[in-house]
Formats: sequence, C-alpha cells, structure tokens
Amino acid sequence: MIMVGQDEGAVQYSKSKAFQIWLLNTELLDTLMIFTKKGIYVLASNRKADYFNSVKSDEFIGAVPPVTPIHRDKSDKDAANFTKLLEVIKDDANNKVGYFAKDVFDSDFCNDWQKASANVEKVDVSASFVHVFAVKDDSELEVCRNSAAATVNAWSYARKKFIEAIDQEK
Repeated sequence: MIMVGQDEGAVQYSKSKAFQIWLLNTELLDTLMIFTKKGIYVLASNRKADYFNSVKSDEFIGAVPPVTPIHRDKSDKDAANFTKLLEVIKDDANNKVGYFAKDVFDSDFCNDWQKASANVEKVDVSASFVHVFAVKDDSELEVCRNSAAATVNAWSYARKKFIEAIDQEK
C-alpha cells in the first residue's frame, strides 16, 4: 500500500513519494495505491486516475497483474471506494498490507483512509524497500559517479573562492 497525502507539514523525503517517483517518474499527491498479487488499484482524483488509463487492464499482462484506476468520489469522502479497496485487501491479501510506517500524511484523504482501514493489519516494509531503492544499474552508477565528481569539483572551487574572500577581508 502506498499512500501519499497532500500535507505541507510533512517531511520532504518519504519512502512513499520516493516509490512513486521511482515507479511512475512523478509524485501523485492524495493518491492511494494498493498492490496485490491479483491486481494493482489506484485511487486518485480524476486526472491522476486517468494517468493510469494507458496501462489499465482486466487481465494479467505477463507477470503484471491487472491495473485498475479508481476515480475519487469526494461527495461521500471516498467511503464507497474505501469499502471496495478494503474488500480487495481482505480477499486478495488476507486483510494485511505492507506500508511505510514513518510516512504519515495529515490530509483529510489520508485521515479518512486511516479510519476506514483501522481493522487492516499493517506491516512495515520499509527495510525491504531499502534494497529496491539501492539497486543501481551501470548507467545509474555512472550518473552517481559523475554527480559526485561534479560536486567535489564545485566544492573545491567554491572553497578556494571562500578562502580568498576571507583572506582579503583580513
């Protein structure tokens, strides 16, 4: 389960946001994503849910389970959508979900989901995803090396300029 809320007071880095960026190359606020062996469910606003229409399916495509975008219904504060997703969790995942324990968002959407899913067993999967985020292919490693080298060079240059400026003021 990946829940990302719209919370200005939240920390800048969260594993939920990092996961969205890693998987989707974008951050989708006030979005709930449920991943089961039988399907992927995305509850989001109309525009955000439509983002998934290109991969929407009713059956497995290779090893990828069906993707079901669900449009939010703010008139009932998503109660019907939450009920549908809770049934999916109960049927497909034995009423158990993995989540990132430290990621807490304070938005109405997130708070409503927390209340609705109070009876679902939640398991912190943060440690497992550290390995997912850590895996780098050769091109990613090269980008990291180049970035590190550029940072070192920029800092060395800036440090010299700082020292020169400080020495001139003495």
